[in-house]
Amino acid sequence: MLTLNPIEKALEDIGWGRYQTKLYFNCFAALALTMLWIETSAIIMYKFDDDLVKSKSNLAISINLGTLVGCYVFSYLIGIYGRAPIFKITVAVAACGGILICIFPCYEVLLFGLFVIGLGMGGDGSIGTTVFMEAIPVSQHRTMTILNVSYCLGTALSIFFAILLEFRISSEQPAWLILTWISTIISVILTYLRLEVLESPMFLYEIKSKKLKEVIKTIATINGKIDFKFSLPHERFSSYDEEEAVSSSVFEIFRNPLLRTTILQTIQYFWSSVAYTNMIFFMPLLLPESSDLSAYSVIFLQQIAGFGGTYIASKCIDTQLGRKGTEALAFMLSGLTIYPFMFSERTGIIYIWSAVSFGFLMMGLSTLYTHSQELYPTHVRGLGVGWVTGIQLMTGVFTPPLTEKLGEIGGNSLIFHFNAVCYFISAAASLFLTEHTHEAKEIECEPLNYEL
Repeated sequence: MLTLNPIEKALEDIGWGRYQTKLYFNCFAALALTMLWIETSAIIMYKFDDDLVKSKSNLAISINLGTLVGCYVFSYLIGIYGRAPIFKITVAVAACGGILICIFPCYEVLLFGLFVIGLGMGGDGSIGTTVFMEAIPVSQHRTMTILNVSYCLGTALSIFFAILLEFRISSEQPAWLILTWISTIISVILTYLRLEVLESPMFLYEIKSKKLKEVIKTIATINGKIDFKFSLPHERFSSYDEEEAVSSSVFEIFRNPLLRTTILQTIQYFWSSVAYTNMIFFMPLLLPESSDLSAYSVIFLQQIAGFGGTYIASKCIDTQLGRKGTEALAFMLSGLTIYPFMFSERTGIIYIWSAVSFGFLMMGLSTLYTHSQELYPTHVRGLGVGWVTGIQLMTGVFTPPLTEKLGEIGGNSLIFHFNAVCYFISAAASLFLTEHTHEAKEIECEPLNYEL
């Protein structure tokens, strides 16, 4: 039985309203923008044309290194300076990197610009869901699962723009630079929209900040509950120093009672991300007839199926399956559905079953991302989620060369079997996690006074 602290109770009483809707858009856009930039960088690497450049792979290394550094740095900083200030900075950092590339579109600037973009997107991808979760009613946590549709949307948008550019009238500007302009403009717009995001009530409660009352009142007012008032026991805030910044030890997530959770989450994120990377980057290579359009099309179809998988997950997590049951089932089905197209050479069959398998993968991943936020307490949530997100990003660095080597050894068949094993390991790890339930009751403490 889950218990509510006073702030969770206050958010329940305020309910979902205009502020949560605007915050949902900002966090949804943050995660979508992360994938938009990652896919755009992949297209930049593929389309960048310069005879003097010997290794385009350095472009991928730049953004991947940036996302890894940004993930850990910004995940740590949100525990010191708060969620909102860092959340506003990350998208601005990415916008600056994009502007730099657009103004000076040469190889050397590309390397640095992609690293800067990676810094911002590493932060956005790791803290966006945390910002959202800590400002919504506990009973609405299932919306975090729907939030993960943004990953599919960001990828789909990038591919959609790329397909449109394939049919564009001849232009002096290369396609990759036009895509960079589009992503940069979106980043600038989101930088402005994100200015309205308030500090996390849960973070302020954790550090005993006197600004908490003002934030709660502002959320209530935006939601149309102008007369909503509350106070907290005075003794909780009596020792608070306005100059105090509360941060947790980086190693706390590796000690009991969180050690088991961190190990299992690391296993899940590692193996499911290896499978995800393979589905995105190697599926086009398995098509009988490969072209830019066919590669874009199969990835686009996968993302559409991902929408369905995420929606199904949002309906399953509050049933008897729960979080870990939904994860285990989804990853298992994703592994099993690899095999129907393993022995087929028909393009249509490969398209369909790759989409089905990816749909189940997103069903598992969207549940996993939601579950991760719930497994870590507020004071180490940034560190915990940042750690596993970093593990996820690391797989994007070494998975492509590993899979290429597997292909050389055993061909596509070995790659398929390897992917299936990745799914099955993720499914098994799910079963040992702690379940989370929304059957909540208020904890026994001095009650909130809504009349003061």
